[in-house]
Formats: sequence, C-alpha cells, structure tokens
Amino acid sequence: MKRSDFIKKSTLGLAGIKPFYSFLSKKHDPQISNGKSTEYDNASDMEYRERMHHLNITRSGLAHGGLGAGSIELRKDGIFYNWSIFNNKPLFTGESFPFAEDSMLFFVVRYQKPGKPPRMKLLQVDRGDRMAAIRNQIYGFPWLSGVENIDYQARYPITQMRFTDRDMPFNIIMEAWHPFIPHDQKNSSLPVTYFDFTIEPKDNEPVDIMLMCSMRNGVGYDVDQKLHEANVNHDSNSLYCTMTCTGMDKNHDSYGTQTIASLSGDSMYYAGWNYRRPIMWMLFGRGNCPM
Repeated sequence: MKRSDFIKKSTLGLAGIKPFYSFLSKKHDPQISNGKSTEYDNASDMEYRERMHHLNITRSGLAHGGLGAGSIELRKDGIFYNWSIFNNKPLFTGESFPFAEDSMLFFVVRYQKPGKPPRMKLLQVDRGDRMAAIRNQIYGFPWLSGVENIDYQARYPITQMRFTDRDMPFNIIMEAWHPFIPHDQKNSSLPVTYFDFTIEPKDNEPVDIMLMCSMRNGVGYDVDQKLHEANVNHDSNSLYCTMTCTGMDKNHDSYGTQTIASLSGDSMYYAGWNYRRPIMWMLFGRGNCPM
C-alpha cells in the first residue's frame, strides 16, 4: 500500500469515530446542552459518566495544637496536613518539612471475629497508590485498605470523625481536640492534641478489636548526621514513647522531643520503622507486637 493511500484510509476510519468527549459534553450533559435536559440513550451510557464535586477535595481542616506551639491540620479525609511543630517553615525559622503527609501520623484498626481471619482498616480515605506510609501497598499489603466513609464535623477546638465501612462489624468515632480555655493562657498553650475513640457495634457477635497509632519521628528532619532515639515508659495505667535525636546540635531549630502516649495499661509498642513495615505483618498475623 502506498503511503498516500494509507493516510487517506486512516483518515476516513478516524472520521467515522465519534469523539468520546463530544459524546459526554454535548449530548449527555444537561449543563452544557444549551440549558436543555437530555436523557441517556441506554443504561450502559451511565457507566462512562462521573461527576466530581468541588466539596470532595480536601482543601483545609481544623488545626490542632496549643496557642503559639505550632499545629497539625486534620482534614476530612483523615490525613494530617501542614505539620508545623518542628520550628519549620512557613510559620517558623526552620527548613520546609519534607516528609509525606500520610507518613507522620495515622491510625489502623485490626479486628477479628472468632473462627475468621483478621482484617485491618486504615482510618483514612484510600488514596489508591499510597496509604499508611506504604507506596503501592496493594502489592505488599493487599489486605490493608482505607475505610469507605468518613463523616466529618469540626468546630474549634474539636474535630469529630465517624469511620464506617460495610466490612467492619462496628463503627468508630474519633474526637481530636486540644485544650482551649478562655483567659487561661498557660493551659491553652500546651503543645498537645488528644484523640478519644468510641466503638459502636453493629451486632451482638463478639469481635476482638485493636487500635494502632503510628507516629513518625520528625526531630532533626533537616539534619543528615544524627541518630534517632526512642524512650518508652510503661506502667499499669499508661504508655509513653518519647522520641528525639542524638548526635546533632541541641541549639538547632529542629531539635527537641515529641511524644506519643496511650492512657491504657494494656498498650503494646514497637519502636522502629523499617522499609517493609514489619509491624503491619505482626499485627495481621498474631495480633500483637514485641515490647
């Protein structure tokens, strides 16, 4: 076939195909069809159309933290954004914070009914290609997924989130809050955020539930030569894990400590964070972790 004949035949073939964007915008979108409502030719056409509403985009959330002590922003997708508790830009003098938002702090619930395999849900909206600080988790952790729905309500200084999923035999309510007391500058400036959880069962069947919290050590985030350090205090009523870094200048902007605590004596801990996230496999398989 000559090149000129091939081009002519190809052009005619393409001309007979109706562009997909024209199929959607001109014929089937009532907002674009000169203000006139139109109908779909058949039910199968519905499969090609989806509308994204501007309210579905998580642009902002409530900032939690003491007055003048920095803050973390909890948005309606369950992810903590805009960390500014490390003297970092843009609010303070340190360098910009480089870590991924979803790697700093997240919650995972593990649940298991008698005689059935355990299940795990991330208390966030599933991004698809990254969750719980795991990139492409579907290949290494296919049993870990985000919840289907989050009902979000915020009024300073309290954020309430209700996590629901058809697979979970319960719902979870989380209230995040920090002290904000009128005319009490001292207690309103405490650099702390509390998380209170409530379990709402859907039925009367027994189920074993474990809630996991993971927080990344961000101390010295802009210093290459340092050693991460974690100290754990555990008694019958609580567990505290204080994180810092050694081998760096204590006068540096990003030096300090950060603490994660559980007000339960039954809490377990795992200090460390490896590439393959072994803690996830431990929780999925045995329901516990080394202490």
